[in-house]
Amino acid sequence: MFGTMRRHALVMGATTVTAVCASMLTASPALAETAQYMFSLSYPGATGHIGPARVGIAALNGKLGFCPDPGKTTPNGTIFVALDGSTPGIKPAMIVEAARGAYEVKRLWTSNATTSEVNKVAAKYGWAIWLDTGNSKIAAYYNAMKKLGKVSASFDAQIQAVRNEAKHVGTYTEKVQLTKTVNTVGLTGTGTVTLLHHDGTAASGDPVTVNGSRVKIVSVNGHSGNTGTTNAKGQANFVYKLTDLGTPKVNATTQVPSWRKGFVSNASGGAQRLLVGSYESVGAWAAYTAAPNGGTFVTSCSTSCNGIATVMYTTAKLPSGAAPLRYTIKNNTAVVKTGYVTAGTQKTWKLKAADSSTLVVYACKVAVVGGKCTGTTVKVGTPFLVFCPAAPVLTVSFGCPCNGKVTMTGNVKLPASVRAYNEATSVSNNQVSSMVLKTNFDNALKSASVDPGATVSINIVAQGGGHTRTWTYTFTAPAVTVTTT
Repeated sequence: MFGTMRRHALVMGATTVTAVCASMLTASPALAETAQYMFSLSYPGATGHIGPARVGIAALNGKLGFCPDPGKTTPNGTIFVALDGSTPGIKPAMIVEAARGAYEVKRLWTSNATTSEVNKVAAKYGWAIWLDTGNSKIAAYYNAMKKLGKVSASFDAQIQAVRNEAKHVGTYTEKVQLTKTVNTVGLTGTGTVTLLHHDGTAASGDPVTVNGSRVKIVSVNGHSGNTGTTNAKGQANFVYKLTDLGTPKVNATTQVPSWRKGFVSNASGGAQRLLVGSYESVGAWAAYTAAPNGGTFVTSCSTSCNGIATVMYTTAKLPSGAAPLRYTIKNNTAVVKTGYVTAGTQKTWKLKAADSSTLVVYACKVAVVGGKCTGTTVKVGTPFLVFCPAAPVLTVSFGCPCNGKVTMTGNVKLPASVRAYNEATSVSNNQVSSMVLKTNFDNALKSASVDPGATVSINIVAQGGGHTRTWTYTFTAPAVTVTTT
């Protein structure tokens, strides 16, 4: 019968299936709604249970559930009552098992598992719920089924695993860890969703959905798409592809079986209730900043550059498989260079910039080289401060020899600059003066009397941004020569 059912029509009306969901195969009372057995395994009567029984999942009023009252007849009821935490005979572990059991049956049936496979899973959860009632007769009956070989050692291990998992009921915690981040559009990274019970133990077998912004989820646990289930470690490993620069964010939402929320039917006439579990959501997220690796700036500043540097900027190499990028270099706020970089390449661009200019590099993804930005524009690397101070103008004069000495006077004209300039003058290795010069002023140096033919050195140093530049002027009284370093 099951083989002719449509796979997506799991919950059927009462007239479709004529099996019963009961611990004892007895006639159902004449009520408006009686549960119909969906998937189960049959067992003979034995110690603890005088009649034959089916153990599995049933449908009632469009809901899938399990029998929580062994020894009573087929579940019935016209409505479902929400559990309030104190419903007699319903323990938290049983609610969890009912939720997980229904989920597993639906998952298997819609994935084209065989009827026998689904029957076994339904019976596994049905046994777990019966055993967790603490009913001594059911415990005896279960032991009898094991002795008769109706419950194998391997099947018993599966049932006990369900029960052990359900013992860790309580609040769940979830986290998302990005184990490999990428900063280029088109490349793939990895991450892990970890789900834990309140006591720190792994929560396995729970459905996870992974989404995000600026990313596309490629697979979860090796399967294409963005859904999967937590493994024995409580983890779901995913692969994502970066679709845009900026701040990619990955969100994980896991449906976990509630240990306190569910429903039971309002059974009457000595029938069992039908226990229906429910799922609730827990979530977590992780984010990072994605921008291309910064490139390198190299400046050239000659003596005659008059404070205007030649700047070469080389981008980082764009990895293979990456989407093309559009680069923009701004000098303060003005755009001074625009260019494109494709996968597997890097580019070098040349531009001019005045001393103390701040160069900032930006990048965005494009569909084609030469195209406009199709995504977020991000800053690349750190701003670069151009250091290329203009040379000062030095004037030195010598007076006529008097009493064997020559009087030397000097004057320095500094360029308009934000840089700090300092001066130091020495004559034949003996320092004559040292002073901080005023920017953009005529600065009179200290006069000195020197011996004719003495060597005079004047050093002027510009400083800024952790950089220095020194000009050295060398004289032999009365002759004057100028060199620059």
